[in-house]
Amino acid sequence: MMRNCIAVLKPLMTESIVLVETNSAISANKPACTPKFSAATTTTIPSMVKSTIGTVNMLRCAWTIIAAMSVPPVVAPVQCVIVPIAAKKGGVLEACAKLKAELEAANLRVVFDDSENSPGWKFNEWEMKGVPVRIEIGPRDLEAGKILCARRDTLEKTELPLDGAVKGVEALLKTVQKEMLENARARRDQRIVYAKDTDEILAGVEGGNFVKAGWCGCRACEDKIKERTAASARVYAEGETAKTCAVCGKKAEHVVIFARAY
Repeated sequence: MMRNCIAVLKPLMTESIVLVETNSAISANKPACTPKFSAATTTTIPSMVKSTIGTVNMLRCAWTIIAAMSVPPVVAPVQCVIVPIAAKKGGVLEACAKLKAELEAANLRVVFDDSENSPGWKFNEWEMKGVPVRIEIGPRDLEAGKILCARRDTLEKTELPLDGAVKGVEALLKTVQKEMLENARARRDQRIVYAKDTDEILAGVEGGNFVKAGWCGCRACEDKIKERTAASARVYAEGETAKTCAVCGKKAEHVVIFARAY
């Protein structure tokens, strides 16, 4: 899985790219907000692979469900997997292969699992890999002119018409992406707290939160926070202001998000 994720992200790893951690994304060359404090995360080649692995680990932490992970469709190495049911029945493998070709023609990343393993084994294997959508096709599905799609993130199953299945799968992937992003943002926002002093910063990070606090811009104040709380300045809270620094009480130049790195 790690190799597959790195393969998808590899086109981003060019010598001209500088990754800078911002409020909402990792951007190239022109970050929306470039932190100037010492803890800013700025990485260049050849340590780019380390950043990529960090991104993959972040996905694992954010989207681990039950005993495995769910990968957002936009970055998933495999966006959907086709699993034949009763594969030896006439027409099943042919229908799976046809649908695979149609999905690939629509620029979707798809795998047709025609291995000798049982359907249950395949379900478990691809769930463990976090593939967003599983497509099942069997003799009864062919008779009914439909396919069965299972979402990895919610475990919900949906029937789609076999005729025009590509549009249905594309729409389903867009829905999965949209809902996963909304849920991630909601969980992030629930973990943001505000602090006026180092005691409140400590309480916030001890609770596993992102802590927003005023900062005067002095390296010594940042070091004091890190020494006491083990939290470091991660990024500016763009567009927000505070009256005083949470450490020294002087006028705050920025609002900074503090958090522990794991």
